[in-house]
Amino acid sequence: MKSEPLVSIVMNCLNCNEFLRASIDSIYEQTYNNWEIIFWDNASCDDSFEIAQSYNSKLIYFKADKTVPLYEARNYAVEQCNGELVAFLDCDDIWINTKLEKQVKKISEFTPLVYSKFKFIDENSQEILTRLPNPLINEISSQLLINNPISISGVLIDAQLLKKEKFNKIYNLLGDFELWFRLSLTYDFAFVDEVLEFSRQHPNTTTLISKKNWIKEQRIFYKGFLNSNHARKKVGTMEIFRYILKCELLAIISLVR
Repeated sequence: MKSEPLVSIVMNCLNCNEFLRASIDSIYEQTYNNWEIIFWDNASCDDSFEIAQSYNSKLIYFKADKTVPLYEARNYAVEQCNGELVAFLDCDDIWINTKLEKQVKKISEFTPLVYSKFKFIDENSQEILTRLPNPLINEISSQLLINNPISISGVLIDAQLLKKEKFNKIYNLLGDFELWFRLSLTYDFAFVDEVLEFSRQHPNTTTLISKKNWIKEQRIFYKGFLNSNHARKKVGTMEIFRYILKCELLAIISLVR
């Protein structure tokens, strides 16, 4: 791989104007300079277009004719990427300025996905103190089922692999987790033991707005697992039953609340 491969940074936007400029600025402040932004506007009706268009030609803007599920939109954006590597930045998250530089050094043909530590922040950019999952070691597929430590805005991935495997377009919430799990059945991941991303939590995030749909998508995921011989051999049926129990218990708890 070249010393400075082109990194395509995918930003998927649906009415994201509130925090958008801060997110884009955190890309332009990167110490690693060989990048492009693939900005996929999922038919927004706010002024996200005007904000995106205020940047230079390193931001390449696309607008969809209609709104589609998030991970279908992510696939459309990925197809437009020109880089050898792909990163994602959600339009309310922020990168540390060394994020790309440190992850590019870690990626290899043996570890085609690199992730890092992250922290949660609120709508005022104040840190939310919470315990985050431990990094993955050894049996990473099994550990992903216990607790996923990978934030999509904290990932760098080989572009050819991503375009081959793709996100499952039926998902609007669980699509990144499902892809990480699927890739973990075959590949090892690399880890940068530093906080390189701030993941913003606020009332308008897709995760919170659509929280009632989590269990629906988790059921799709675990039914697919049970039907996959490869996954069952790699992880074991007992692990997926633990995952099923955890999901169903959390769904019951959320109904009570």
